[in-house]
Amino acid sequence: MPEAVTTRAIELMERNNEGLLTEGEAAELEDMRRADPLIGVLRAYALYSLAPS
Repeated sequence: MPEAVTTRAIELMERNNEGLLTEGEAAELEDMRRADPLIGVLRAYALYSLAPS
């Protein structure tokens, strides 16, 4: 995950812990949570595809 995305996720999680998330930020954090497993699968597939035969 790009550093900017990681930084933003941490920022949102901190705001969430403080109870300060806006509705839009909560949706953004939820989108990140949903995308994380998909990103892992795509990375694994890419590594598998690039592995020497």
